[in-house]
Amino acid sequence: MASSFAERGWTHPALALTHGLSSDIFPKLFERFFADEIYERWCQEGIEWQLHCVGGPGTGKTTIAALAASHLKTYFWPHGFPVISVFVREEVLTHEVEFLEDFLVAMYQDLGKWEVCKSDGTENDYTEYLQAYSEKPQGVRSRLGLIRRILHRRLQKLKNESRVFLIVDGIDRCSTSLRLLLDEELLSLPKSGVRVMITSRNATYETWIARCEHQDHGDPEEGLEEDIEEDPGEDPGEDLEEDSEEDSSVREGGAGEEGSSIYYIAREPLDVFLTCKECKSVLCFPCFKAGRVCGNRECQGNTQLYEDYDHVDVQLCTSPDVVKEFIAWDLEREHGDLGLGSSARKPPLSALGLSFRNDHLGRAQATVDEIHDRANGHIGLAKARLDLVHAAQSVEEARQYRYQLPSNIVSMYEAAIKAVEAQSPHQRDLGLKVIAAAGRQPNGVSVRRIQELLPTSLAAKLRSGEDILEAAKGFLAATTRSDNPHLAFFHKAFYKFVTQRYNESLQNAISELARDNLPKTDNSYREAPMMGKPEVRFEPGTITKEPAQITPDRLKRTVTLMEKVDEGPSRAYILRQGTRAWRI
Repeated sequence: MASSFAERGWTHPALALTHGLSSDIFPKLFERFFADEIYERWCQEGIEWQLHCVGGPGTGKTTIAALAASHLKTYFWPHGFPVISVFVREEVLTHEVEFLEDFLVAMYQDLGKWEVCKSDGTENDYTEYLQAYSEKPQGVRSRLGLIRRILHRRLQKLKNESRVFLIVDGIDRCSTSLRLLLDEELLSLPKSGVRVMITSRNATYETWIARCEHQDHGDPEEGLEEDIEEDPGEDPGEDLEEDSEEDSSVREGGAGEEGSSIYYIAREPLDVFLTCKECKSVLCFPCFKAGRVCGNRECQGNTQLYEDYDHVDVQLCTSPDVVKEFIAWDLEREHGDLGLGSSARKPPLSALGLSFRNDHLGRAQATVDEIHDRANGHIGLAKARLDLVHAAQSVEEARQYRYQLPSNIVSMYEAAIKAVEAQSPHQRDLGLKVIAAAGRQPNGVSVRRIQELLPTSLAAKLRSGEDILEAAKGFLAATTRSDNPHLAFFHKAFYKFVTQRYNESLQNAISELARDNLPKTDNSYREAPMMGKPEVRFEPGTITKEPAQITPDRLKRTVTLMEKVDEGPSRAYILRQGTRAWRI
């Protein structure tokens, strides 16, 4: 790969094909993702939708991507299925077309490692591409057309013999224009047999709510637990598919009437489902496995069912119990046996470990509980607080900053805010102001209210709530399954970061937003139209009462503050009721 890029002379610095995994990865943190039925289905043959893994800053998206690449290589490489991973390491705001070109070249070259691709007949075309790049420089449009054509020829060669897995991490770091270009490229890949997995801070929201429409959905009648017989051993992905009883109960359960099938409105929204090509009715996979067909008698059984979507969003989250296990594991892995009962390999006690063991107040477990409560399921924040504990030498030192927002978390947020500031002036202003507006309520603000709070110059250019989320760079999460969607911070710690004004740019945005939304008063002629028809007066207003009795102190202040009035014709100065002299 390095030599092929060297032939072209330059590679985009944001593009990487590998990502190292840390040694402190707690396996249980990610077991839930790899055991999920959505991931298992994505691995199977015949899937054409993309898997989008969505999470806020610090939720482990890059780690998931690296682990998924390793996981797929373990299960599928022995069967001859290529696995390609691309990591976007930094914000891509310049040389966007070059990034797209290098992305396509990286895929083509990585596929060339496989024996079946060495005789796919694309060598001459690739030589032509290299000549277009160096010997006979051509425009980028011509080069993109060449590399795109030979890449798809190579994929078509693989389509009938194997499947290809592509993992793209951090696509949200691309500019809006580049993201649209990449989306178009990625949408064309599944038709060539490529399974695409993307990690991003922002979800793609062009989805619709689907619920199973079968009349017997949720009815625990005979045959519900029966699976359709499949040929075992043919597909390595089938080895991963084991539906747990808990998942089945969640998918099939519901509030019904005397055990009957549940009402449609009470049925759970589906992430993956089947749609009938004829009548467009929706059928969930548990009903499909039970041998049920769509309710329209004119349809031809299950032969007309297909998956009518191009992507599935998965929110990356971790069970609170697993997060607590991770905190205990990390503390004992670093400081020895603290009596927390973790599975870590425990070294000899450190200075902090000895302090915890000599403490008779049980503060080792209390430290675990406090980190867990403040992290609120967020792995990145848990690690940041653990780093502070690891640097301490005693129990007292480890616990002295537990009620504050730690400096390393502040630094993490400061670095992430720079991604908002690096956008175009309009996007930057929009991103900072919508973050400031969302901070008005701990549980979030409706999109409609945010539009009201924004200055007219920004609100008028908004076309959808997605524009807000793109500008906020993942700091806001949306409730999409609602008639009145709300935007809230991805974590309560960031709410504290914003409202307590740790960041100067956000502080300025909050002040500007507050100034733009001040109650209108009649003291300002500029704002007078908001109060009704303005009254412009050039003569003194009628004085209806005398000033209060003047004391020596008040007289002194009055004399000091009032300027001398020049009675000459060039500087006519009229004191009006309500001026500063009257309010002393």
